[in-house]
Amino acid sequence: MANINQLLICSMVGLGTAFASDGQKFDIDLLQQVSKTAKGNVCISPYSAASCLSLLTPGAGGNTLKQMQAVLGDTSGLAAISDTTGLSLETANRVYINTDFPIAPAYAAALPKDSVVNIDFSGQPDPSRLTINKWVEGVTHDRIKDLLPPNSINPMTRLVAVNAIYMKDKWMSPFKAAQTTNRDFKRENGAVKQVPTMFQSSILPCVVTKEYSAISLDYRPGEGKNIEGKTIGAMIAILPPEGVSVDDFVRSLTPDSLSNIRKSLNNARNTEGEKPTVELFMPKFKFEADSDLSEPLKNMGMDDAFGENADFSKMTTTKMPLYVSAVYQKCFVAVDEDGTEAAAATAAVMMMRSAMVPKERISFALDRPFVWMIVPDRDSTDSPALFMGIVREP
Repeated sequence: MANINQLLICSMVGLGTAFASDGQKFDIDLLQQVSKTAKGNVCISPYSAASCLSLLTPGAGGNTLKQMQAVLGDTSGLAAISDTTGLSLETANRVYINTDFPIAPAYAAALPKDSVVNIDFSGQPDPSRLTINKWVEGVTHDRIKDLLPPNSINPMTRLVAVNAIYMKDKWMSPFKAAQTTNRDFKRENGAVKQVPTMFQSSILPCVVTKEYSAISLDYRPGEGKNIEGKTIGAMIAILPPEGVSVDDFVRSLTPDSLSNIRKSLNNARNTEGEKPTVELFMPKFKFEADSDLSEPLKNMGMDDAFGENADFSKMTTTKMPLYVSAVYQKCFVAVDEDGTEAAAATAAVMMMRSAMVPKERISFALDRPFVWMIVPDRDSTDSPALFMGIVREP
């Protein structure tokens, strides 16, 4: 019996190929940047971040647009994800503009239908902030609260682009609560903590190599959703070799290496003949995290948008000197015996510049810090991540 006691990456899968390789590069880059400074558990939504920022790109020009396109890649397939995946995925976009904002007709036409909302940032900045936060709460079923912190909106705010995402899905093969027991989880500092750990013995796609070990758990297609032609969502767990830290493993990830891991799982799923029974030990976890994505995005190469060189001249009919003051994100995830609930929201705040402001059994124990990611298509090798993060302490 093989014994795997290392680090994991979890991922939910279900999109076509549009935005595929570009999306996975953005996912990995963002996780690598955010995890550099994160002390505890990490939870981000690359999908929400890319969806939010894609609301700004039709209004960008010059080098600002080039940088955004280079960082985000092709975002044309993002809007279709909720229609193509079998996950019970809910997504929504809003672009809040100041009441006197001279929005350019071409920019307005490029935005999602009915997404533009007028609001009085100039006269009522804090009530405007609370209005946006309330909308986010509704879309995320109250899982994301206070996305925009106090003082994030002021009379110089002219536009706030927001994306919100929510999913709640059950495992195709659920864990039994009676089999959940406390087991050791080894933290990065060597300390051992007892955490509630789920168990199931099932035939699951599983790959064990010297470079990594990986497993995939399918989600049941969303209840009440027409699933004909939909992709099947899945959570993918990836353990690095013994002795490799979660941070080193994240730093080593590339779009090609992650695609190869997902391809190996597809091969294991589709192989003919008898498949091994996997004895899976997986910790329950539930946490939320908030991130200011401004510095990570700058480090990824999107720095012009945040400074005096910002060019968002296509947004307005006047020469209004706009720039992105901050990109806020909050994320929630809960994994238990029944399935997964996850939510996230991202807001990009734009200001007007003034003075610049079977035969075989495999034991798969996730008992060390691990990376997780949620993508909408289990069969795709490079679809983008809806959610992503690191569990350092369940």
